[in-house]
Amino acid sequence: MKANSVMLSFLGAGAVVGVAICLAVERQARLRLGEENKALRQQVDQMAGLVAENERLSNLVAQASRSQSRPDERLKAQSLSDEQSLELLRLRGEAGALREQSKELETLREENRQARAALESGHKTQNAGHAATADKGAASKESQFQILRAEYWTQNARLDVTEELRGRILDDKLKAIASNNIKGDPEFGQTKHLTIEYSFAGVTMTNEFREGDLVIIPGE
Repeated sequence: MKANSVMLSFLGAGAVVGVAICLAVERQARLRLGEENKALRQQVDQMAGLVAENERLSNLVAQASRSQSRPDERLKAQSLSDEQSLELLRLRGEAGALREQSKELETLREENRQARAALESGHKTQNAGHAATADKGAASKESQFQILRAEYWTQNARLDVTEELRGRILDDKLKAIASNNIKGDPEFGQTKHLTIEYSFAGVTMTNEFREGDLVIIPGE
């Protein structure tokens, strides 16, 4: 029993000593952390001061740069204004030249229209002359060859070309080519035919030709 009591006393004393050591270590650690926190706060305050001073110096440098660059900016703006004026003058010159070219083009178009109208008028006069000549020939000499009806046609369209072929009769004979040049194209892309009903020496006959054929009536 006495040995047990002694053992318990030693264990109790050891526990007390251990607790005391732990408390002392914890206190030292807290003191060390407190000092480190204080040092860190001081560093943060110093950094904040440095940042403020840096901003102040940056503002001073920016103000000095702006004050120095203003003359350059004015010179640059003046230079840009001169360049814009020159560009404007160049564009005005080009616009004037384009207007002159447009007037010349319109004049050429008007001359072309007048020439086309004169050409069409000449064709009409020529056809009228052929008709008058035919009428005079009929009056002076009774013709034996007459075109009664003529059609230039496809399966879906027909053109009456009677008068056009009558204007091509010369000395009681018709010479022509079955083509779009007679009066036009009745249907693009399709094979055309020319049918001519005529009277020669009192006999009525009908001939049919394909597009591109040589037409000679009466036959030689």
